[in-house]
Amino acid sequence: MNLPPFYPPPSDVAKDDDSLEALLGDSVEDTTTRREAAIHHRKSQRHLSLAIHALLILVATTFFALWIRSLPPKTCPLDPLLTYSPVNEAVEYVNVHFNGSVQSTSIFRGDPSPEIDAAWRRVSTDVKATRLTRSQFLLSGGNDSTSAIKFRPEDGGGYMSQIDGYHHVHCL
Repeated sequence: MNLPPFYPPPSDVAKDDDSLEALLGDSVEDTTTRREAAIHHRKSQRHLSLAIHALLILVATTFFALWIRSLPPKTCPLDPLLTYSPVNEAVEYVNVHFNGSVQSTSIFRGDPSPEIDAAWRRVSTDVKATRLTRSQFLLSGGNDSTSAIKFRPEDGGGYMSQIDGYHHVHCL
C-alpha cells in the first residue's frame, strides 16, 4: 500500500492500548517533522524545476543571438533595412538624431512664413516619379494588379514609382 510520505506507516497497535503514540504508530512530533519535510521537499523540487527552465530559456536565447550574429549582413532575417528597394543602390545611410519634442525648433515648424514655405518647397518640389522594370517592381513588393501604374510601351514601359517619403512630405 502506497501512502503519502507525511503519514506514518501502519504499525501493530494493541487493541487495548489507548495511547496516542500507539494509535499513530509514531509520536506527534515525528509526524509533524515528516509533514514539514515533505512540504520542504516539494518546495525544493518546484524551485529546482523553475531554475532548470530558466537556465534552458537562457541557453536557447543565447544560442539564438549567437546564430543571428553569425549570419552575413545580407542574409540576416531581422534587419529591416534589407527589404529590397531600387533606391538602396543609391542611398548611403547615416544615423541622425532628431529632437522631436514639441519645444524643439526646426526650419519646417512654426507659424506660416515665406522661410518655412521655402524649406518645404526645397524638400518636396521637383520630386519626379521613377521607372522600375518588372523585376524591380516585383522585388519591391508590387504585384500586377490593375492599380499598378504603368508607363505606356511607347514611352519605354515599366512601372511608375516614387519614394514614399517624398509622397508623405508632399501631402504634409
